[in-house]
Amino acid sequence: MHSVEVFDPAMCCPTGVCGPSVDPEVLRIAGLLETLSDAGYDVTRHNLSSEPQAFVQNAEVAAILKEKGVGALPITYVDGTLLRSGAYPSNDELGDALGVTFVEQPAASGCCCGSGGDADGSADGGCCCGSDGDAADAPADGGCCCGSGCC
Repeated sequence: MHSVEVFDPAMCCPTGVCGPSVDPEVLRIAGLLETLSDAGYDVTRHNLSSEPQAFVQNAEVAAILKEKGVGALPITYVDGTLLRSGAYPSNDELGDALGVTFVEQPAASGCCCGSGGDADGSADGGCCCGSDGDAADAPADGGCCCGSGCC
């Protein structure tokens, strides 16, 4: 199985999907990497603020940072080969490197809310929230809650 290794810039949490203003690019790559991990790919992320030693131990990453500075982050490897530096790879770039195609899911208007105003479509105060506190159809990013009993 293929491996993906990402060296992220310093972020407040391991995934960067936190805080009041989440960068949509960080959200996109976090979801993509989670999907790959769930599908059995070996996915590793290193956050500069919490794992600086990983950046030093990888000779190529250390050399890139020495030459270009932290602006070279994020750095992404697929199967040990440098794929992209300075930005996260696009879905197509990563898919091509892995030999897979990513299909974008259409954004749900109003999340998973139905006509009843509640997340599960009823008017009974019920909700389709999953165990992560988000609406069941939504990514685990803290967004997308519609009903009064949700999140």
